[in-house]
Amino acid sequence: MLQQILTQQTKPNQGKLLILKFYKMKNLIYGVSFLALVGVAIISCQKESINPRHNQSMIKNDDDNLQSKVGYYHNEILKVYYTKQHQLPLKEFTEDNIQSKVIEVLTIIDKEKFQKDEILSNINELNRVKKQIGISLLPSNQGLKTTTDNFSIIIDYISVSNELKTKLTLINEAVKNRENSEKILSLVNDLESQTWTINDQAYVDVFVQVYNHSYSYWNNNNSGNKADGDTVILADAAGALYGLLCGPFAAVCSIVEGALFSIIANN
Repeated sequence: MLQQILTQQTKPNQGKLLILKFYKMKNLIYGVSFLALVGVAIISCQKESINPRHNQSMIKNDDDNLQSKVGYYHNEILKVYYTKQHQLPLKEFTEDNIQSKVIEVLTIIDKEKFQKDEILSNINELNRVKKQIGISLLPSNQGLKTTTDNFSIIIDYISVSNELKTKLTLINEAVKNRENSEKILSLVNDLESQTWTINDQAYVDVFVQVYNHSYSYWNNNNSGNKADGDTVILADAAGALYGLLCGPFAAVCSIVEGALFSIIANN
């Protein structure tokens, strides 16, 4: 190309000017190409640096998202726990031991999805938040006597609208007053028929699905339920919300705490 430019020129000065323009153009092209490559590299690095665990909390419910399976795993834990092989003896019945057993059972249920270290990392974050806001004494080992009281405290602390807090309080009062089980279930399911913010909807989805799964489990004749059904069911759903204290999409914590509350309430 450079030779063609030279041969086409008759005036020496004009040829020199064209040569200078040629090299400037060449350098410009190289510079633009280099900047484009740098931009691609930066974007790639940014994508690779994203922590999946932190960002999964912002994924909307789908088949691969634990948020839509909290109720399912809740029941699976109870099914395995209430077998002679895994149920804790009374002398070992402490909150820490129950939590450890729940985590153990969860890793047995799905070894690929749940690793102990990952679960403990999430639970440690939840414990940090609970300590920070001063709610770390829950759940109480007194079981049924304090389930509705505990839920009142949880309602106060979870980050939802006052409208949703009011609806959850009505459900809590219905359980406390021992109203009809079907009426309480209707109050719970009515939450899904209302329009909520994205944040509120995340809490509603977990509460409703865990309550319904728990309702199904504890009304099964083979469940081994020894306690007041509606109170235990509420404890399950309340525990699931308790696990969301560190965020509306903290599904692992929700699964663990829901099972923990359930086992304590049913003792």
